[in-house]
Formats: sequence, structure tokens, C-alpha cells
Amino acid sequence: RDARRGARALAGALQRRASAGRRENRRLGRLFALRARLLSAGARWVAGVDEVGMGPLAGPVVAAAVILPESVRLPGLDDSKRLTAETRERLDRCIREQALGIGLGIVEPEDIDRLNIFGATMLAMTLAVQGLCEKLGEDPHEVLVDGNMTPHGRRAEWRWAARAIVGGDALEPSISA
Repeated sequence: RDARRGARALAGALQRRASAGRRENRRLGRLFALRARLLSAGARWVAGVDEVGMGPLAGPVVAAAVILPESVRLPGLDDSKRLTAETRERLDRCIREQALGIGLGIVEPEDIDRLNIFGATMLAMTLAVQGLCEKLGEDPHEVLVDGNMTPHGRRAEWRWAARAIVGGDALEPSISA
């Protein structure tokens, strides 16, 4: 109700910031919904796995597997393609601080040539989850895989229950991480 233009502008900016915060909290709530259902159904460890830059012109195929704790604070977490480099770096630090485990899988170019890019991606995902299991000392109860298929039976020694989620890097926090 203040008649001053500056005060009205400040009030408007504060209202927009509060509204953006509420939208982000709702988005994060939706993002964590599947994971919450799995945990409430008895899954102790829910891992997410995704490849990093499938289809490289040169260099290896890399995949990461992450298990986040039940309670985690990662504001801005989203599909990495939607994030700025600065936000990715900030989230990388936060994820490394909060994750229960992280595994990386790397498949070199000569193996990509031998397996093809799809086979190499599936192998990189398998290696990432294996690395995660070695660090934790036990297997995840379920692995959520970004994409339309899981590595199971695809030239990889996949032994975990898995669920493919199309667009999972924007829908499931452990895949986004």
C-alpha cells in the first residue's frame, strides 16, 4: 500500500522471489515422488544412473551412478542440459557432500568401436553401478536408469532390479545427480 515507487518495486520483487521459491519446492516435490514411493515400499538404496554425453565424437563414454540419502537438499537439481555451468559446478559439490555413494563407469574409444555406442553406454552404466556397490559394500535395491531400456542382458553383467525412465534425468533426482 506504500505509494512510493521504489517500495512497490521492492514488494513486487519479493513477491516474485517467494512465488519462484514455492514453484521450485513443488517441482522438487514432484521430482522426489517416485523415489519416496520406492523407499516407503521398503527399498533402502535407490540408485540412479545416466550416461554423460552419449555419442561423443572423440573420447570415452562415461556414466555415473548415485545414491542419495532419504533427506537431501539440492536446490536447482535438474537435467544437466538445462543447467548453467556454474549451477552444475555448485550441484556437483553438493551432490558429492550429500550422496551416500557415487560410482563412475568409463568405456574407452577402442571398446566403443568394438561394442558400438549403445553397447558401450550400457557397459559404462554397468561399471558405474558396480563401482557404486564396491564403495557401499552392498547392492542397491533398485536402479533407475535414464532412457527407454536397462542394461540387463545387453553385453553387461547386470544383476540389479532396474527400471528405465524416459527423460529420467529431468524426473528422478538420483538420475539427475
